[in-house]
Amino acid sequence: NSRKVNRTLLPNFKKVQNIPKVLPRSNEEQLLYDSLKELITESNISVEENLIDLGLTSLSVIRWVMILRKYGINIRPQVVFMNPTIEKLAEIVSNSMHENSLEQQELSVITPTEDISSTNLNMLKLSQNLLNKNNVLITGTTGFLGIHLLQNLLINPNIYIYCLIRDSNIENAKMRLLKNYHWHFPDSNISKILNRIIIINGDISKFRLGLDQSDWENLCATIDGVYHCAANVRHLGITETYTYNNYLGTENIIEFCKHRKPKILNFMSTVAVMGLIKKSSNNTEDIFTEENLNIQQYFIDPYSESKYKAELKV
Repeated sequence: NSRKVNRTLLPNFKKVQNIPKVLPRSNEEQLLYDSLKELITESNISVEENLIDLGLTSLSVIRWVMILRKYGINIRPQVVFMNPTIEKLAEIVSNSMHENSLEQQELSVITPTEDISSTNLNMLKLSQNLLNKNNVLITGTTGFLGIHLLQNLLINPNIYIYCLIRDSNIENAKMRLLKNYHWHFPDSNISKILNRIIIINGDISKFRLGLDQSDWENLCATIDGVYHCAANVRHLGITETYTYNNYLGTENIIEFCKHRKPKILNFMSTVAVMGLIKKSSNNTEDIFTEENLNIQQYFIDPYSESKYKAELKV
């Protein structure tokens, strides 16, 4: 059970519209119209209709953006949500092509602003040494990856795990963690090992992780290693949100690892840092491997860009 709504079980209401359908009237509208056919089940789309209302989801928007790239159109997913009709999007595309300057439009792509060597990077894997440490801090235990990591670490009876959770109070934070644990591992009896889980009500995006000076100093002196899993993983949203959670949050965790005593940091990366890769002059694409970080890729969504910048920090 994924906890998502099973749309196939919902009543099938037919939409009644008296507004006449407006078919494509320009080359740009026709291109957008045709490229949507495999993403929207609606067979007769009006260029004036709201595409989100027709069933275009965040994931299908990302797929559509990738399809449009084949036609030389680089458009951010956010632009689709801000201008959710074929008519409005076609106008943006037309203007950008006419001015021949995508950089001046909201269609412009995000390019890496920092340059580091793309070769000979140290491979950072989950450290086996960390499993021998007594006190470990995990961020993101209310998420999918974090809760599975928590369960695996609890196998070692010598580890005490500190879970940094953002909530209004410590009790609510504890309830969120227990609810998530029971959901993913209904047959596990967490009550037997609760004495090895310490809940910390904090926020990675805030100074000192949202802790007061005393708690900050004590935690810095106690923790031996960190698994940083917390992140805003939505592919669409306000850029500032990703900056606070993914970039500044990682920066704060790095500062935590350096304070009082050095701590082992395991940072959870994502395939999204590879971004989009431009074809070279001989019409071939560079290959992005685990040893790469910057091969002059570019980004069209704030999630990927924020994770890339966070990885540069690490």
